[in-house]
Amino acid sequence: MAIEYKAVPFIASVKSADKKSADTAAAQLAATINEHARQGWDFHELAQVTVAVQPGCLAGLTGSKVVYAHIDQLIFRRAVAEQKMGAA
Repeated sequence: MAIEYKAVPFIASVKSADKKSADTAAAQLAATINEHARQGWDFHELAQVTVAVQPGCLAGLTGSKVVYAHIDQLIFRRAVAEQKMGAA
């Protein structure tokens, strides 16, 4: 059996006045993990990916520089048959 991986971006959505924002974010995270688990995916890890955001054409003319953003990715995996992996 081979292993197939899937990355899903995750950004929690909380209100600034929410005193339980950590609980809200945790509930959203759990809901996302459980949704993919129902589809047969096993949660593997939470990874942070750094993305270089290039300035647009006009921003480049004004001297804007590359900005780096960090994006949280939920990494899921599941076992697949060898034949399916070769078809991907």
